[in-house]
Amino acid sequence: HGGAVSLGVEALAALNDPQQRHALLDAPYGGEMASQAISDVLFGRYAPTGRLTQTVYPPEFVNQIPLTDMSLTSPPGRTYMYYTGEPEHEFGDGLSYTSFELSFARPPHDTLATSSQLTANFSVTVTNSGPTAAGLTVLAFWVPVTTLE
Repeated sequence: HGGAVSLGVEALAALNDPQQRHALLDAPYGGEMASQAISDVLFGRYAPTGRLTQTVYPPEFVNQIPLTDMSLTSPPGRTYMYYTGEPEHEFGDGLSYTSFELSFARPPHDTLATSSQLTANFSVTVTNSGPTAAGLTVLAFWVPVTTLE
């Protein structure tokens, strides 16, 4: 199918080319073992895991909000919490060479009893249901209740 392998910022330009999006690898600085690590991933000897640490906005985003406006909530918003548009890639997105099933072994409570109670205990069971041995980074988020009912 073809694609792009980049060791620098050229990979960002490939995001705008629909013919290359399905095969994009960005490794800005991998050190002396970069070529071995990249070949291990490309030839299936290693199945990486990871998630995006930021939201990737579409190109028109730069025209929707002034760069001098640092408000997170000014339309169309910034970060995964406030952005109201359709991102190119969402915060936490990630791909794998296999598939996983997740289920709560012990689910958390719907809400915490008080704002002073700052812990929630739960367990998640992760099962690799695909053909390739791999790991999965599980993200868990808690949104505090702003008012008590």
